[in-house]
Amino acid sequence: MAKRKRVLINILNRQSRAQFGRNERVLLRKAAEAAFERGSGDSALLFADSGRNRKIQGTHTRRKTFYGGQPVTKKSARKINTGSTGFRRFAKGSGAYNRSGGAAVAEVNIIISDDISIRAENITHRGIDSATDVLSFPLDGLGTALETAQNPAFATQTGHTHIGDIIISAERAKKQAAEYGHGYERELAFLTVHGILHLLGYDHEGDADGEAEMNNIAEQALDKIGLSVSAPEERAPAGERFHSGFIAVIGKPNVGKSTLINAICGNGLSIVSHKPQTTRRNAKMILTTESYQLVFTDTPGLHSPKNRLGEQMVRRAKAAVKDADAIFLIIDARDRDLAADDREVLNIARASKTPVALIINKIDLIKKENLLPLIARVGAYFDFECILPVSAIKPDARETVLAEAVKLIPAGELLYPDDMITDQTERRLAEDIIREKALKLLSEEIPHGIDVEIEKFRKRERGELYDVSATIYCERESHKKIIIGKNGGMLKKIGASARVDLERMQASKVYLELWVKTRRDWRDNDAMLRRMGYSDQQ
Repeated sequence: MAKRKRVLINILNRQSRAQFGRNERVLLRKAAEAAFERGSGDSALLFADSGRNRKIQGTHTRRKTFYGGQPVTKKSARKINTGSTGFRRFAKGSGAYNRSGGAAVAEVNIIISDDISIRAENITHRGIDSATDVLSFPLDGLGTALETAQNPAFATQTGHTHIGDIIISAERAKKQAAEYGHGYERELAFLTVHGILHLLGYDHEGDADGEAEMNNIAEQALDKIGLSVSAPEERAPAGERFHSGFIAVIGKPNVGKSTLINAICGNGLSIVSHKPQTTRRNAKMILTTESYQLVFTDTPGLHSPKNRLGEQMVRRAKAAVKDADAIFLIIDARDRDLAADDREVLNIARASKTPVALIINKIDLIKKENLLPLIARVGAYFDFECILPVSAIKPDARETVLAEAVKLIPAGELLYPDDMITDQTERRLAEDIIREKALKLLSEEIPHGIDVEIEKFRKRERGELYDVSATIYCERESHKKIIIGKNGGMLKKIGASARVDLERMQASKVYLELWVKTRRDWRDNDAMLRRMGYSDQQ
């Protein structure tokens, strides 16, 4: 049986999320799909993408030939497949690749860049010292790529071939959109379609008929995705359009980030305790209504790391800032000024032009006359979109923060299914629930050195009972004795408290087993950090 024909659309981004976010990525994917279908005339093509708006740095070396430029050898091309490792991992590991005996896979890269970078590409490959809106670099034609991917000898090596690359200047697209009097999104879509058609072999250089044919196909492709080439865009008034975006919630430990997110989303999935560094991983909490979808990224507290775990936590928190459409910087009202880490976050936001809302939390713990001087001091550091004094535990905080959050995110489509409330798995949520209960019940010196790993999370074949087995890791034998407690009393308390939340989460009875093991200095152990999911080197 012939393999199904699948095209992987890989979008690589050199811009910040404020300039090119998830909404634009979805738009470009749809434009590319429509261009392939209309340009190739093959309605049997299947499409997938990497599911990520990946940020890349540096120049992207060309693989074969710029349309009308100088060739790069195919042998060297195979060696410089920039960014393809993660994408191949997606292609081979996804259900989309494995269903129905696999798929013949051809890959295309769409690279979002700026005028400086695209000018450099023009100088290198065309000998032209100027910036253009879009460049196409074909490698294999679509038919050749699919035919090669179906070859068993090749498929066992990589599973896909490369159609080519497209580079689009987001900067030039914005200028042209203003010049032509239509939207930035439509211009991006048009340039994507134009680039795909070049990869498929269409040309318009000195050929009026070729140009007319390309424009006709482009109009069909953009009509399919709801954007017309010849007619002005029809847009709903700003207040009536659906909005969606990512908001990074960041700040020092114990300023109330998770408490605020729980208050906004109303699901209590972000774990909280009075002890600092409770949150250890970036976790997305999703709030969807009829008019917007807000994706809040709960981040670890910014602090001076004392071990490798701390380094990973801080690095991931700052990475969330770079990928956000907007930032909530949370500070404690009892602080006299911004911390050094807070200022670093603002420098990142300033460089990427990401909007920032400053939220001064816990105002119920200070005197009213101390609030205005604090606002004046911290407001001098940055041009905040707004400064919101709140108390996250008070009911009015939710509406105050939500009203401003919606103003900061762009118009766009759903980023996640409308019934999805978090990106965390059941196992990860169960681990956090157990650790949260341990944090609340154990003494001060132990919590930083504990973590939880779910060994088993399974529903019984008969009935509604879940079997959950988890291991609590600590760093000292003396800590292990405290966690277990006299006659196992403390471990029973942790289990009983965690079981209540687990049963609420699963809407079912849970049989919970807890074990305690010692892993000396595990927070500085790379193998343990990888095992526990704290390292990118999985």
